[in-house]
Amino acid sequence: MTDEEDLDTGSAAPPHGECGAMTAEKLEKILEAGKGHARGARESTLRAAACGYLLCDIVAFDHVDKLSKEWLAERIEKHKEAIEKSNKAAELARENGDFADLDDKQFKDRHIRSEIKVPVTVDEAILAVVKLVFELDRRVDASHATRRATVTRWIKARFAGAETPTEDEIVTAIKDVGGFEVALDLQRAVEGGGARKPPRTPNPPEQTDDGSEKDGRASVKVQVKLPQGQTALPEGRCTMVAQCSAGLIEIVSIKPIDEDGDSEDTAPSASSPTIPMKVAPPTQPAPAPEEVPA
Repeated sequence: MTDEEDLDTGSAAPPHGECGAMTAEKLEKILEAGKGHARGARESTLRAAACGYLLCDIVAFDHVDKLSKEWLAERIEKHKEAIEKSNKAAELARENGDFADLDDKQFKDRHIRSEIKVPVTVDEAILAVVKLVFELDRRVDASHATRRATVTRWIKARFAGAETPTEDEIVTAIKDVGGFEVALDLQRAVEGGGARKPPRTPNPPEQTDDGSEKDGRASVKVQVKLPQGQTALPEGRCTMVAQCSAGLIEIVSIKPIDEDGDSEDTAPSASSPTIPMKVAPPTQPAPAPEEVPA
């Protein structure tokens, strides 16, 4: 096996026994190549968002001309023809036994593509462009299309009154604000009717006579079972599903959310480590005072 074959990072690691003379230098090269692919994936997502915005600036916003609107309508018609062929192929494959593990609804949601309506409003035009750029035309893609359209509106507001930005300027603007998820949250807050509310500050705990804190709740010790290969809970934004029983919290899945809104599941295994954790149960309401007969 040559060095080029050793360093092919486009597939999984070579089978055991076929790695040849692996060295620290080769491992470092594989590591750096992997990091580069990861950065490239995030960068390409942001650049796709930038292209979607630039296309919207030409064919979807208020100032577009008749020619641009006609182009979008023609492109939507071509998309309709393409999905008709795609859907017929999917239906034929299902008749021949493919997708047997899916019921009718699951099959339609995942494999049948939907037409894109010719837009009337600016928001409809933005959504149409997003569906075309990101190929989000299945039912399961609906929430992703809405998120991308929302970030496109954030870009529109960010560069309002300025000259049309370049791809690089759009990517930099999203990164500077904190990433895709932050841009999404900011625009949702604006469209929801106001600025983002600061996080709720809990009431300060009561203090005893000696100045120590008193929060009036009992604490219990539990074990938290983490997914295989993890020794600590992830930092930053994430979603988590867990099962709780008999003093054990077993994490079913953790979804760290990166700057582009993408997440990756990790599931626990029998060899997953456990860590102790103190959990304070919710405060119970105080019992009503007993009535004293007159």
